Amino acid sequence: MIDHVLDRYADLLLSRGLNLRKGDVLTINTEDENSEFAYHIARKAKAVTGNGCYIQIIENGRIVSTEETEAGHFIESKPTAFLYIPTFRKMPAPEPGKEYTAPELQTFRLLSDPLDNNTVPLVPFTTAYLPSESWGDALGEDLRFTYALLTSLLSLEDDSPLTILEEQSEVTKYETTELNRAGLVSCHIESEEGTDLRFNFLRESVFTSDLEVTKDGRQFTPTLLPSAIFRAVDPKSVNGYLTTTRPFQLFGVEVSSLTLQYEAGR
Repeated sequence: MIDHVLDRYADLLLSRGLNLRKGDVLTINTEDENSEFAYHIARKAKAVTGNGCYIQIIENGRIVSTEETEAGHFIESKPTAFLYIPTFRKMPAPEPGKEYTAPELQTFRLLSDPLDNNTVPLVPFTTAYLPSESWGDALGEDLRFTYALLTSLLSLEDDSPLTILEEQSEVTKYETTELNRAGLVSCHIESEEGTDLRFNFLRESVFTSDLEVTKDGRQFTPTLLPSAIFRAVDPKSVNGYLTTTRPFQLFGVEVSSLTLQYEAGR
């Protein structure tokens, strides 16, 4: 049974995250434990698109089954929108002294494409975590906390969460525009917690945010909550200290605090 919070969450994923439209064909990738939510989204998507959905079940990072649902017939069109519902997994601690290959590192979800080498996306896509005990474990909390966190971040109990998130998007776009207009070439970050970092921005790079636009001009939000503004850094220009202010997990190990010293980017 899908509760009120997850029902509103599904609405936001389709309308705001993916900007789903009539005629679209949605593909949902997830693991079997999230299949109830995936089918719930498929039913909601059918009401918008008039089409069925593909649901692909993943095990150990590989697709093990693909089902066409809510169609009533063979879906002739290729997917035009993509939703990924991942599951938090507790990562094993690394073996001391082992040299890891790139595919092995990727199992820890530490690799990504270079920031400025990403092409313009062809279809909208969104990643949507679900409240779960494993998510709570990763945050050092219980399941009730993950529900409360999701509800608070996305304003799911407000009368019009979509309007609130759209306003946040407009603020993010405005701040990104103003930063690019300022013509910044370098940055100095200093804090009382012990961070004192200086670096130059990569030449010809620009500030961007986690709002995306497809090649045909459709705006969507991969993270659903647009808040990050970022820019590529000249890797050889970084000098100083960086101190973490919150615990985090690295290679399956929880790190409570960490200070890094950089010299010419190393």
